[in-house]
Amino acid sequence: MRHFKCLCVWTVLVTFWTFLGVRVGQDYEYQTDFSRYKSFGWATVSQEKPGMSPWCSPFVTQRIHAAVESFLSQNGYAESSEGKPDFLVDIHLTVEKMIEVDQSVDGWPGHRAFGDSAFETVITEYDEGTLIIDFLDAGTQKLFWRGTGTRRIDHSSSPQKSTDTMNRWVSEILKQYPPKAKVSRPAPAGCSTPPNQVMPAAPQV
Repeated sequence: MRHFKCLCVWTVLVTFWTFLGVRVGQDYEYQTDFSRYKSFGWATVSQEKPGMSPWCSPFVTQRIHAAVESFLSQNGYAESSEGKPDFLVDIHLTVEKMIEVDQSVDGWPGHRAFGDSAFETVITEYDEGTLIIDFLDAGTQKLFWRGTGTRRIDHSSSPQKSTDTMNRWVSEILKQYPPKAKVSRPAPAGCSTPPNQVMPAAPQV
């Protein structure tokens, strides 16, 4: 069964740059044997709360679910048809109101020397969405992996463009799974740490 939580939080952030890509991150239980999770299902459905952002629509929900199913299927994970998956997928989406401040110099070059330059400040309000994808053990209901992705939201996009955005958004998050094991590299030749040496005692006079 499918689960989708969409919360809209009003926050104010003053920033001097715009990030148009997806900022991703992950966290997980480091002792997990990820290789034993082969099939997936969806967590229990919860009711959406009234008063949410219009962007958090059932259409957005469907596109995100379709993107997750497509990515997992293409990467060797089967959606369980018998109701006994190895892990469950849970999705959360938050939308925050953000403020971007852009300052530019209005005036001809060289006017600064005469004190004639003027600064123009443009304040833009936009929405930033954070998509959270959780993987839970189907037997214990315990979270073992979480992936996150944050990006700017374009409310004017068409349904097709919105679908493409969801596909890229989900893909960037799930590319992190399973976590890559960190392999310690041996020191280059000639850079090994010499054994501790005992210096001879200074001769007594």
